[in-house]
Amino acid sequence: MPPSSSMVTHSGNDNSLLVVIAKAPRAGTVKTRLAQIFPPAALLELYRCFLNDTMALAKSLDGVGVAIVCPACDVDELALVAGDRIDVMAQMGEGLAAALTSVFARFTTADCRRVIAFNSDSPHLPRTVLRSAFDVLASAIS
Repeated sequence: MPPSSSMVTHSGNDNSLLVVIAKAPRAGTVKTRLAQIFPPAALLELYRCFLNDTMALAKSLDGVGVAIVCPACDVDELALVAGDRIDVMAQMGEGLAAALTSVFARFTTADCRRVIAFNSDSPHLPRTVLRSAFDVLASAIS
C-alpha cells in the first residue's frame, strides 16, 4: 500500500500531527537490549502491547492527526496495525536519526506545521503532556 498524505487522520482544523516512529514487531528487531533477559516471544508481545497502546493514545488526542514513520520493510505490516485512515510512511535511510529527519521533512508543510515525533514505547505518557506540547507549538507558531 503506497503511503498517501490524504490518508492521515485529521480531526479538527488546528493542523497538528503526531507521528509515531515504530518498527514492525519482529524477533531480533525490537527490544533488542532486553534479549539477554527475556525470551523472544515475551519481547514481541511486550512490543506489540507498547505499539497498540501508543496508537490508542495517539488516536485519543482530539484535533490531532496521526501517522507512522518506519523502516521501508515494515510499511505493509504496520499499515495493518494503523488501520485505514493513518498514513504509514517509509523513513529515508536507517536508524532513529533517519526516522526523525523523515518525519519533519515529510510532514512539516504550510498545511501542517505542528508536528511532534513520538516513539512507540511510551504509551504511559499522560495525554495531557502531549496536548500541552501541541499547545506550546500552537502558541509559538501563531
